[in-house]
Amino acid sequence: MNKRTLYALVVGLGAIVIGGCDPGNQPASPSPDEIKKTIAAMPADKQIEMIQHSPMSPQQKEQKIAEIKAKAGMK
Repeated sequence: MNKRTLYALVVGLGAIVIGGCDPGNQPASPSPDEIKKTIAAMPADKQIEMIQHSPMSPQQKEQKIAEIKAKAGMK
C-alpha cells in the first residue's frame, strides 16, 4: 500500500468519524422550572437525600433540609 492510498484512507475514515458526530440529534435538556417541579414532587426523604449529595454549602444544606422537614411535618 503506498502512502497516497494510506493518506486517502485515513482522511476518509476521519471524515466519516467526524461526520457521524451530530450535536443536533441530542435530546433537549429539561428547563430549570421542570427540574424544580420534579424535585418538589418527590417524597421529603428523597429531597433531603438529594440535598445532602449536592454541592451546596453546609449552611445552605441545613436551611433547605429544615424547610423540607417543616413542610413535611418531620422532626
